[in-house]
Amino acid sequence: MNTHGKRMRSCVIVLFVLYTAAMLYLLFLERILHDPSLFYHREEGVPYAVNVLHHVKLTPLVTIKGFAREVRAQGMDVQLLDFAFDNLAGNILFFLPVGLFLPYFWKWQRHPVFFFFTDLMLIGCVEITQAVALVGTCDIDDVILNVLGGCAGFVLYHSVCFFHRRYTYGKPELT
Repeated sequence: MNTHGKRMRSCVIVLFVLYTAAMLYLLFLERILHDPSLFYHREEGVPYAVNVLHHVKLTPLVTIKGFAREVRAQGMDVQLLDFAFDNLAGNILFFLPVGLFLPYFWKWQRHPVFFFFTDLMLIGCVEITQAVALVGTCDIDDVILNVLGGCAGFVLYHSVCFFHRRYTYGKPELT
C-alpha cells in the first residue's frame, strides 16, 4: 500500500473510532449521564421483566404512522415537524456510516446479503441492549429506519467505488 493509501486508511480508522464513540454516547451514555440511574425508565414496584417488555415495540410502522397522524392532526406545527424529522431522518442518517465502514474494512461485507444481515444483527443488538438496560426502546420502526440508513450507506460506498474505478482506470473500450 502506498503512502497515500496508508494515510487514507488512517483517516478512515480515526473517523470510524469517532463515529463509534459518538454512537455509543448518543445511544447509551447520554441517557445514562443525564440521569445517574442506569435504569432511569424503571417504574418503582414493577418487576424488571415487565419494565423491559414496556420498552419493546414489535408492531411495524406504528411509530412512523403515529408521526404522520400527529402531523396531519396538528398541521404544520414547527416543533412537531422538527421532532418527527429528527426521529425519522436521524434514524436513517445516524446509521448511514455503517454502510460505508463495514465494506471498507471487511471485504466480505461488500456482498449485499452478508452486509444486510450484519447490519440487521448489529442494529438488533443495539435495540435489544437499549431495552434490556432500560435506556431506550426496542422499536421495530427504529430497526427498519436504521437498516435503511445502513443500506443507503452501502449503496453510497459502492457508487463511490464505481466512480473511483471509472475515474482512475478510465472507461473500458468496447472492441
